Amino acid sequence: MAEAQEGAQAPTVMYVPYDRKWPKFSGAPPEQTVEEWLDEMEGAFTLYSTPEAQKAGMLYRNLEGQAKRVVAVLSGDDRKDIGKVQSALKSAFGDTAPVSVIMGKFYARDQGRDETLSMYALGLQEILKRAERRRGAVLDGEDAMLRDRFLDGLKDRDLERQLRQYLRAAPPTTPRTFQQVREEALHLSGEWSHQGTGAQQNVVMQDTGDSQSAILSEIAKLREETGKTIESLRNELQQMKLSPSNSSRQGPPRAQPNGFRQGARGWDNQGRQICYSCQEPGHIQRDCPNVRRCYVCGDTAHIQRDCPWGGQGSNRYSNPRNKPQNNNRGPQTNTQSPN
Repeated sequence: MAEAQEGAQAPTVMYVPYDRKWPKFSGAPPEQTVEEWLDEMEGAFTLYSTPEAQKAGMLYRNLEGQAKRVVAVLSGDDRKDIGKVQSALKSAFGDTAPVSVIMGKFYARDQGRDETLSMYALGLQEILKRAERRRGAVLDGEDAMLRDRFLDGLKDRDLERQLRQYLRAAPPTTPRTFQQVREEALHLSGEWSHQGTGAQQNVVMQDTGDSQSAILSEIAKLREETGKTIESLRNELQQMKLSPSNSSRQGPPRAQPNGFRQGARGWDNQGRQICYSCQEPGHIQRDCPNVRRCYVCGDTAHIQRDCPWGGQGSNRYSNPRNKPQNNNRGPQTNTQSPN
């Protein structure tokens, strides 16, 4: 029985999984800051109940590159002291910006053009957390600073006005907190509907997948119907081209050697010029026989200037009734003798 009691009082041995993938740190700029990495390692130490004597060794095991070289130059005793290891890493890779500079960035931080409210609020919290680390203590009125800066930096002025009304509606004894103002902003902007628990997100994803499948099937049907319609129109167009009624129609005007086109204005389908006076093909207005009519005798073989009957008045014989007979009258001659 005594042996059983001694066995019950024996300390519990906990296995620490050192083969687990722990976060690495090398000091490169794209990586997380050394303060963030040390906080993450402290959380892992607490989770796995890492003994105090092994913490410095665990930090050294998860260092890479220049960060590992910084700790490697320490003495053996200092390398086993977690406090001195952390101090060496912070002095080499820590944030050296003054608190005033960090707070200046905090008050100059506004919501970006395409930035959501959640990301904007998170960015403000990260800057304020950085200032607290540099200061080594929590800032006074941290919640009020976050709330006021969140309102001042909003890009939507209508949303800002509604949130300030919501802020003034609270009693002075219990003012609105930053978290309350943030949640109200998410509700008013509709951004809250895009967030939810894991189960709700799975349901939304499942519904979205079903709706996308329905949309894709509908698009496939529309494509099939569109293809059939295009094929039908192509067949009808081919039949119209092969039909006799369309083959008898004249095609586009063919180019002539002189630059004119067949079927164009002033040309017939055979490529002959059309007279603008008589509208008959084969000649132009300058050579039109119907236009070359004598105003004296009315004949079409000559004009008044070449008329054998003389120029007795330009319109004397324009009337066919006054026209002299060609077989009874010869050309006139001047019978008057000179004085």
